[in-house]
Amino acid sequence: MTTRFTIAAVAALLLTFANTAAAVDLGEPKPVRLNPSVNVTDEVIRLGDLFGPDAPRAEKAVAQAPLPGQRIVLPSDWLAKLAQTHGIDWRPTGPYDRAMVFRPGQTIQSADILSAVRAALHAHGMPANFGVKPYASMTPVTVAQSADKQIVVREAFYDAVTSSFSAVAEIAAGDPSAVFLPVRGTAMPVVNVPTLKQGLARNTVITPEMIEYVDLPEADIAADTVMDVSALIGKAPRGYLKSGHAVRQAEIFHLTLTDIPVLRGELRRGGEISAADIIWVAVNADDVPSDVVTDETQLIGKSAKRYLAARAAIRRGDVQVVNIVEVPVAARDIRRGTTLGPDDVSWVEMSEQDIIGDVVREEKNLIGLIANAGVRAGQPFRSVGVVRPVVAAKSKAVTLIYNTPVMSLTAKGKMLEDGAVGQTIRVLNTKSSHIVFAEVLDSNTVRVTDQQTAMN
Repeated sequence: MTTRFTIAAVAALLLTFANTAAAVDLGEPKPVRLNPSVNVTDEVIRLGDLFGPDAPRAEKAVAQAPLPGQRIVLPSDWLAKLAQTHGIDWRPTGPYDRAMVFRPGQTIQSADILSAVRAALHAHGMPANFGVKPYASMTPVTVAQSADKQIVVREAFYDAVTSSFSAVAEIAAGDPSAVFLPVRGTAMPVVNVPTLKQGLARNTVITPEMIEYVDLPEADIAADTVMDVSALIGKAPRGYLKSGHAVRQAEIFHLTLTDIPVLRGELRRGGEISAADIIWVAVNADDVPSDVVTDETQLIGKSAKRYLAARAAIRRGDVQVVNIVEVPVAARDIRRGTTLGPDDVSWVEMSEQDIIGDVVREEKNLIGLIANAGVRAGQPFRSVGVVRPVVAAKSKAVTLIYNTPVMSLTAKGKMLEDGAVGQTIRVLNTKSSHIVFAEVLDSNTVRVTDQQTAMN
């Protein structure tokens, strides 16, 4: 009885261990994930590059890698077929599940290739003062990141009769992925001259850091070409100078700088200039007109006659003295037809330059007059917006008078239009039936000032 129990217990225990081991072995497999951005250094793309090192057959090459320095995009449908073919449990979730594969590289510049070709041609009889110019423009060559940058020139040939050459440049020589580049072109005498590394704008002072020596065709060198770098340093271009070109004496000049006051920011017409608005800039003295302001005291407190740009030279005619005057304005909202009194007028200070048009500037030209148009509180009155009150209405009988030092004439007349005191209007001489122009003196009297008119 005891033996059977022991055997049964051992069997149960073994079964428990087996189930536990089976549970461990049959656990959930790790999910396979796509690597969306891949950098490869080999000439092939492997499964492990795309789906990670734990993918089945990770070392399996599945596609050609892009050329050094280039990239390719593997679409989702291609990746899905690849995973299915190799038994990888991965499916795209959409069309944007794709992999971008980039192969790093190192770039060999065209100038380095031509330099190697030129050295090889010199060894094959080309004169030492000759340079080379390819028939077709050359582009930089990119080789594998791990490749040697050595350039070996093969089959170099120089034809002294035609001044032509040919050669084959082996780039990354000795590497299995070396690039063989045929180069053909013309050989010509060259001169080593100082040029600008980058294009330079007018009036920019040339410094040593801006200059490099390059070989240029002897035929392109003019008689006044600058050959000594010291003749460039400290000078400035008269106009824009391109990089890599010979510089001629006529294209540069000695720049004399002078400091002038300018505005920190733009200023609109009528704006007043303060000390905080002014900064100093260095400009070419030869470009400064004779009437440019060179003293900041000639700017502070003045106003702009026109729009002034920031950091631009200011001429004396661009500014004017700010003259502050008092101007009558409406003390309240004035309706059309209102007879103006002292309580309807208040005074404000304004810059005289801001007073434009027919603004009324004297109180005597307002009091007792009638508003011919509405005026908002605080706004100036305009002469066309006020009229004198009518004292003699149209068709009213009036007395026409004409006075001279020796006589006085009177006649009966009739108003042909409404008239205010001091206004010249048309009046009918009822005796002669002639129309005359007369000044209204009061509600009953008008005065003719012209003798010829009075005779009518």
